[in-house]
This record gives sequence, structure tokens and C-alpha cells, in this order.
Amino acid sequence: MAFRKVARLENAFSTEFEEAHAHFVSAPVRPGVQACLIERQNLDGSVSLIDTLIVLPSSVLRVLQTDPVYAAYLDLIGREYLADIRRLSADRQVTRWSAKTPNDAPFTCAAVSAIRQNIFAALEASRLRNGRTGEGPRLSESVADLVHRVSKSTLWHPRHITIGRTAQKWRKAWAILARWDDWEQRKLDWAQRLREHASDIGKNIGRKAQEKDALRKLCKSIGLIRGSLSPAKRLLSPTSLPRRSIRC
Repeated sequence: MAFRKVARLENAFSTEFEEAHAHFVSAPVRPGVQACLIERQNLDGSVSLIDTLIVLPSSVLRVLQTDPVYAAYLDLIGREYLADIRRLSADRQVTRWSAKTPNDAPFTCAAVSAIRQNIFAALEASRLRNGRTGEGPRLSESVADLVHRVSKSTLWHPRHITIGRTAQKWRKAWAILARWDDWEQRKLDWAQRLREHASDIGKNIGRKAQEKDALRKLCKSIGLIRGSLSPAKRLLSPTSLPRRSIRC
């Protein structure tokens, strides 16, 4: 398994998700319709991985990082959405969108307006509370500065076409990808991996030899080969290894 790189999109924000999240696409980055992996931060410190088909504008800022597992996720997503990508690549609307920049509509981030609305709602609630206590309305300078900064935010919104289809249709593969780093670091054999995988997907193990062979073949089909990705190699990644949720 080679040291494959993926690109994390800078300043991308999807209003579909309230939690902190990051967007990853295959490197090199190109405008247009393509597979995307969203890493969503959970309250328990783990991350959930969500597949989506998106349209990117030109000139997006990105950070390249070595992550063969995320590259495997993106390969799987691209495989599932391949027919859609081919069809939409010739779509006039998609072609127009891909010629724009993140600062142009329809990529200018709707989240900016949502954040401003939340800020003003909080201010209004504060005014009502102060009014009840007789202090009178008062605008905090720090909040006013925040509103000003948000108005000038560089956040932008990738255009989502489909979300979650890969995780639903490739449930076994999705669960394997979530476990792979952990399996490699613990150096589990195929019997141990099979037991954990069966537990993850709620399946009883039948004929163990056949089940192990099927698991090996599925892993190989999504670019994962046991022993080819050691913990030492993964430490070359600029980001720490997240604990991935089995469920998206």
C-alpha cells in the first residue's frame, strides 16, 4: 500500500452538518464533480466518515496529506458514483459551476448568513433579559467584532449532489475501512479481524475458512493488504490517527 495522498479542502463548510467537519478529495485537486469524504467530529472524540458526491469550483485552497486509508475511502466512493460523475461531467450547470471560484455564487457560504442570524438572535435574547432586569439593551463590542469578521469570512460551500449512498451500499467495506488502522496497529490475524468485523456488521460467522477468504478478497478489492501498512508508516501522516466510528 503506497504512501498515497489526499487533499483536505481549506475553508470548506457544509451547512448540512452542525458538527465540526473537514472535506477530503483525491489529489491532485481539480474543479468539477467528484467523490468527497467528510470527516465529522463526534462528541466522544471519534470521527464519522460520510461519503458525498460534490461539485468543486476552481482555485480552491487545499492541504495535501499522506493517508492511504482515506485514499481507499475515496476510491470506493468514486467507484459507487462513477456513472453519476460521467453523466454530470457533461452537464452545463456543473460546467458553469466548476469555472467559478469559491467566492462566487453558488459556492459563497450560506453558513455565514446562518452564523450571523444566530449571533443576532443571541443579542436579541440578551436585550430581552437586560430589559427585564432594567439594565437596558447594550451591544457588546466583542460580539460586534465577531459579526464583522463573519461578514468577511472566506468560508465556502461545496455543492452536494448525493450524500451517504456509498456507506449504505458498501456496508461491509465501509466497516473494514473504519477498522483498518486499528487492526494494523494491533497486528491482528485474519481470524481476529473476522471476529471483529462480524461483530461490527452484526453477522454470525459460518464456515471460518471461507469467511476469512472472503474478508481477505474484500479488503484487497478496496486496496487494503494485511501487513502493508505498519504503524510506523502511518506516523508519517501530519495528523494523528482518529478513532473512526463504524457507523457513518
